[in-house]
Amino acid sequence: MTRYAQYIRERNFASLLIDSHFPESVLCNERLAPPSPDLCLRTPGGIIGLEVTEINVTDRSREASEHDTTKLIRHYARELGVPPMLLSVRYHHEADLRRNHRNRLAKSIASLLLEAINNDNFAPEWNYANIPRDLCASVIGLHAMRFGSDWDKNTVKTMAGFVDHDIQVFQHAIDKKQEKLAGYRKQFPVCYLLLVATWDSASSFAEWTLALDSHAFTSSFDRVFFLDMSAKAISELQVRMQ
Repeated sequence: MTRYAQYIRERNFASLLIDSHFPESVLCNERLAPPSPDLCLRTPGGIIGLEVTEINVTDRSREASEHDTTKLIRHYARELGVPPMLLSVRYHHEADLRRNHRNRLAKSIASLLLEAINNDNFAPEWNYANIPRDLCASVIGLHAMRFGSDWDKNTVKTMAGFVDHDIQVFQHAIDKKQEKLAGYRKQFPVCYLLLVATWDSASSFAEWTLALDSHAFTSSFDRVFFLDMSAKAISELQVRMQ
């Protein structure tokens, strides 16, 4: 991704924050001299610096196991005659996707899709709220969208990832951005941080929970927000100033 494309991406995230929490504010358009945060907000009370960071839980072994499971889901879906669709699978962050479990899990998910279609419960978009007992230890969400016959025949395109809601995942993302904050404050005495779970890769699934809502994170940023792109929802973290 080019630097400009990343800049536009961050502005789009920030626009959602403005719509949700700062409707009387606008994004600054002027180029910021370094050291500076990614963006700045022009608010009725003054200019505020805004740093934007995407949550990325890098775990190559976990991503490899998710990739192998996805291939198995496609295999069994094709074998069972499941029509073309886009499938989103949300795995629990401690899901067991070891080799001896992947095959059973993938077969169960493919069978579940076929059962829903045969029962006329699937048209054209389907969210499976009640995960069967044999899947609930690993899967916390399934969502499918059916496509017309013009898409790749008998193909199930899958977006899958592990949903992280570990406090340390969020704290680590905050800590990584704190190192540059002293430099930012020379231009912007007030600075906010926006954490983003984009859900566009197996490393970027994260969601808000009651446990996170009640936890006080350590931060030198004046306010910290979390954007869940899957739900377009923004939550504010409780912070304890360093």
